[in-house]
Amino acid sequence: MANNSPQAKQAAQLHAIADNYPAQQQQPSQKKASPEPGGKENNTGLPDNLKSGIENLSGFSMDDVKVHFNSDKSAQLNAHAYAQGTDIHLASGQEKHLPHEAWHVVQQKQGRVKPTMQMKGEVNINDDAGLEKEAEVMGAKALQMNTNSIANLTSSSIVQKGVMQRYLIVDNTDYTRWYREMSATKVKDADIKTDLNMAITNIAIKMINALDAKNAYENTVIEAIRTDNVNANKLRSQITKWIVDNPGDKSSVKSHPDFGRKRQTRVYANYKDLALALYGWVSAKPNRHQEKEKAKEVQANDAIDYHLNSILLLINGWIERHTSKLQIKDDLKNHGTAINGHSWNIYQNYFEHAGKGNKTKLPASYTDVIINPQNYDVRQKTGILHDIMHYFMEKEKVEPTVNILGGMPALNATEINPAGGTSRVPYNRPRNSQIRENQLDALKLVNPAHLPGGTLNPVLVSGEESHKSYKFARSKNLPMFGRHSFTAARMMTMVQGADGTKKQISAMAWAIMAYWRQNYDHTSIPYHTLHEIMDFAPDFGIAYDPDHPMQGLDDFTHAGFIKILKEEILGNPKDRDIDKLIGQDTPTNVAAFFLQHRALWANHKVMTFLQTTVLPTADFLALNAEELYDFFDYNSINQDLLHKIPEERRQHVLSGSLLAT
Repeated sequence: MANNSPQAKQAAQLHAIADNYPAQQQQPSQKKASPEPGGKENNTGLPDNLKSGIENLSGFSMDDVKVHFNSDKSAQLNAHAYAQGTDIHLASGQEKHLPHEAWHVVQQKQGRVKPTMQMKGEVNINDDAGLEKEAEVMGAKALQMNTNSIANLTSSSIVQKGVMQRYLIVDNTDYTRWYREMSATKVKDADIKTDLNMAITNIAIKMINALDAKNAYENTVIEAIRTDNVNANKLRSQITKWIVDNPGDKSSVKSHPDFGRKRQTRVYANYKDLALALYGWVSAKPNRHQEKEKAKEVQANDAIDYHLNSILLLINGWIERHTSKLQIKDDLKNHGTAINGHSWNIYQNYFEHAGKGNKTKLPASYTDVIINPQNYDVRQKTGILHDIMHYFMEKEKVEPTVNILGGMPALNATEINPAGGTSRVPYNRPRNSQIRENQLDALKLVNPAHLPGGTLNPVLVSGEESHKSYKFARSKNLPMFGRHSFTAARMMTMVQGADGTKKQISAMAWAIMAYWRQNYDHTSIPYHTLHEIMDFAPDFGIAYDPDHPMQGLDDFTHAGFIKILKEEILGNPKDRDIDKLIGQDTPTNVAAFFLQHRALWANHKVMTFLQTTVLPTADFLALNAEELYDFFDYNSINQDLLHKIPEERRQHVLSGSLLAT
């Protein structure tokens, strides 16, 4: 209900409302209000600017509101004005209370109003002081919002971007809504900052009180909160971002150049979970940065590129051997066709329409990538492999024999055991924070009716910080963001199902990590971190050490790659492997390797290389003379070559004949 005290600062504006309603207009049925912008007629009794202001601040339509001027019902309650449902009753001459009562309508639409008094006539009255103060502030703010200010709010808000803010809700307190409404009522930025800092200080106190100082890790978090002011206010800065920042914002030099800042939906049941998540996120920042740099290395890594080529060729071979190969090929060719009503070309379709430029798009032909993988880079191949995995996942549901994903092992995660050590136990994924579009109002703020604990489609509260896999990761400062990845596990399973090697499975895991870190639009859904992927790797027979998470990349060094190529060539000399070795190693090293293995001389590419490559004299003379003699004596062409090379070289070759005898 409106109080009787005048608000001096609003006097001129309130008089303007009264001026809009002269005596002859106090019976709205006699004269309709002017149309709203866009041509829609406003028949509510609310002035256009007030109606628009209320709608833009609240996200609720006011089309169903009815203002009753000269209402005798107000007098019955001994009040100047009151709101009941969508009806606003104003006593004679009390139009100045209209903004206040209009916000009471919003509060009732939000489901926040509960009757605390009951008057005669069974009229329920709410006299909550907090709601009254809010109605004063927000009603006045709505009145101040002219057409230009409303347009500015919309253009600068996340409504236009189509995504929600980074969001923070703790113990049913919506801090993001509080900040938005608080900042909308302030004129000076300094006042906004002061109120925000006070709120964060109160949050810090609540976090400390919620933690157990007797627990070693939690005590570390307590001390970090207490000493944050001497540690560059890292925790305060981060929680400010969770409350205030918009995902997709590229204003920071640290933001992703294509997608902007990460989306982070943070909903916690209590301040202990908030504290653990906040400290865990900030403490893992150096390792997140390291993952980002490693992701760049992965996408430039020749060994991983080679292994992805092998994986795609293996998948193509698996398809060729399958009895349904024609249908599978047709499905991949016509990738716009859903399988059992489910689309599977997820990344290709998304980036085709995301408007992020060609450097984010994926190849149009899945078939060509499978057959000619060497023509595509690591990013393109990884995105296509992700979609192919989804194809097989959907296809197996309708055709069980298409079961390249059928061999997924039981998935385990590393946890801290009761003895203080670690154990790998069956993974049971914790719930994460989720806020869906249908839980938001027009300003992309959570409708209070959907807050946690409610019965009306409540937002989901994170259970991550109490999960043992998270506790382990936090103890190691391992980055955690999207929870352990079943998608990555399925991609590793696909490689395994195509008869891929452990090296190839590992390469797939590193490639998808790099793709998610570098090329994934994380303004929509959190990406999976290295640990969230690699902690499943041991289930595929791949070593992973959480204490040294980057160690697995050692398998893909240049020297390691050369070794793998040589092993492949000795096992089954393929032209692509021979060409790759020639391109990766020095001519002298390649020549020495080919000379050592007489069985390879039957291969045309090997023989051509040895016959046509001219090495520096010193390098030639360093080659094994016995192997050289054997080579030049191999056939008539080589025998003829021996007579054409310089004398010093020929004598070195002939010395090999003496060694042979």
